[in-house]
Amino acid sequence: MAEFSKALQDYETSFLQANPSTVPEVACIFIGGSRLYNPEKSVSSHPDHQSDYDGIIVVGGKYDAYNLVTDKRSRQSLLTLVGIERDEEFKFQVPPPCSPLFSEWDGIQVSGFDRANVKRSIKVLTLQHFNNGNQSLNIVSHNDRRVYTNPHWRNVLSVTTLAQATTLDTGMLLHDQWLYKTQMDDGKVVGVFGPVIDLLLTSACVYGQGHGFEIKRMLLEYHASKTGYYPSVDSFTRQRQFSPHFIDCFGKQLTELCPTILDEALIPSSFGEQAHMFIPGETAKTQVSAASICQYPDAREVSDEALAQFNEGLVTRRDGIKAQFSPNSETYIVTTDASGDSIDLFIKKSPYTQDELEGAKLAARYFHRAFLPRMANSGELVYPLFHGISEHDARLTYIRGGRKDTALAESILYVEMAKAEYTLRTYRNSLCLKPSAPTSRQNIQRFFYDCLLDDRRIREFYGQGMTLAGQRYSLDRLLSFEWEINGYACSSLREAFDEAKSILAPESSEMLSCPTVFGTGDGHGGNVMFRPSNAKGGTSEFLFVDFETAGVHPVMIDFAKALCNDVFYETVYHSLLPKDESSSLNCRVDQDTNTIFLDFKPKTDPLSQAILDIKVPY
Repeated sequence: MAEFSKALQDYETSFLQANPSTVPEVACIFIGGSRLYNPEKSVSSHPDHQSDYDGIIVVGGKYDAYNLVTDKRSRQSLLTLVGIERDEEFKFQVPPPCSPLFSEWDGIQVSGFDRANVKRSIKVLTLQHFNNGNQSLNIVSHNDRRVYTNPHWRNVLSVTTLAQATTLDTGMLLHDQWLYKTQMDDGKVVGVFGPVIDLLLTSACVYGQGHGFEIKRMLLEYHASKTGYYPSVDSFTRQRQFSPHFIDCFGKQLTELCPTILDEALIPSSFGEQAHMFIPGETAKTQVSAASICQYPDAREVSDEALAQFNEGLVTRRDGIKAQFSPNSETYIVTTDASGDSIDLFIKKSPYTQDELEGAKLAARYFHRAFLPRMANSGELVYPLFHGISEHDARLTYIRGGRKDTALAESILYVEMAKAEYTLRTYRNSLCLKPSAPTSRQNIQRFFYDCLLDDRRIREFYGQGMTLAGQRYSLDRLLSFEWEINGYACSSLREAFDEAKSILAPESSEMLSCPTVFGTGDGHGGNVMFRPSNAKGGTSEFLFVDFETAGVHPVMIDFAKALCNDVFYETVYHSLLPKDESSSLNCRVDQDTNTIFLDFKPKTDPLSQAILDIKVPY
């Protein structure tokens, strides 16, 4: 205990560079992070490897927080207090009281660097927030992190929480919450604190202990009220950083704050074969129009000089890219020299280049960091090269690696969260509820409809028939069979195709009355690129690609392929997966009743369930 007290005193002295009373708005201060949890391991002799300072400052109300961060003199007092000498570029603006977004945020993140170039970060929260008992916790920040993993929750389970976010013109609004929870099949509840509350509870309150301990006690009681049990030291995401001395002191503090013993039988302890659980946050809703939140930057396109050099053949062609998830096109990379600098270009050859060119121009009005193609003399499309991978390629790598790469899983989930945010915003900005005649850019609807005409799509693959349970059947016979799948009676493919064709017809009442939106029509993970980040939990470098079907579509038609291909990834792309990843499938044909009996257990993993849990609320 004495050793930890000495470490805490040293950390407080190095963190707080002024007396907190010099900043009258401050009610209490919490300091945490690895420099507190394990000081012996946190300070490296190499300046680039030193651990950051991390803490929370609580002020009275929202106006106090706003003035403390935005008023020049008050902000300087705040920075001096926490030892920040070089403020990080203040790219984002805190929504002011006159903004409709003022009521949406609960705290502000402020960060910068000290004299030794070590990063220091604080979250400014308010007593008003905790007194109101609002369990959502929306933080204005310039960082975009949405995924957090506790790899050893109560030493039995890896738990990842998924926090939503809203992109603002000059920053982010991170939709955190006090507690993320999910109920098991046996009724027990897994509860994990959000990252900000996890930091607050594991931090030491070094100023305003009266307020600080009351806040901690309230949060621990809230956990107990929602789960039936109090958190233990190994319930916290940061527990992997704790030293034995910190574990001892922190455990005693938890006992002092919550001396009541609840029913230990309510604590989940058995999870079968599941080793990793993903818990999405509650759906966040901003109360202002999507158009007022963020205006996207101008789209990028190749320069006139680079396009001219490509047209003249003044390029070096590199190996092509195997498009596993977009097989209807050929792509390759070239390197050219424009303005003295080597420039990489992405070249795409497709039967639908004109459709994609028009779709990309429309998409650039809505989508984040859109890349606009230019048409070459050869009829190929020329794009700026994005150095990244597709979401679906990343999932294939994750599965082939035995699903052990937590950082890659976090990046995939970040992309899903960001993709959902931008798709929903585009839908909100382009939504039309009035019945309307078909438009010239309802490409994905027409594609689906054309696939059904004369059974074109299925005849393309199975025109010569199919072998089922050792017996060869013609396509017409196959279409006539009734189905029973996992005990559920289903109509024949002939009936299903005819019904779908009737609904998808451009002039059908269903299509004319369905709300329409602008979308890519093909927004699955094979058409989303991202650049993995060094920081866990996300990357802001991602973009939509492949706009040949982009246009104004009935909303459920636009969303269909993304839902199917992303959620049922292991089934749709089973041919690319390792053999031990194949789904369980048993088929039996009863010719007397003209029925195919199918027992199918798709191979899925917690990541697929998490992606479904992300898509459905959005």
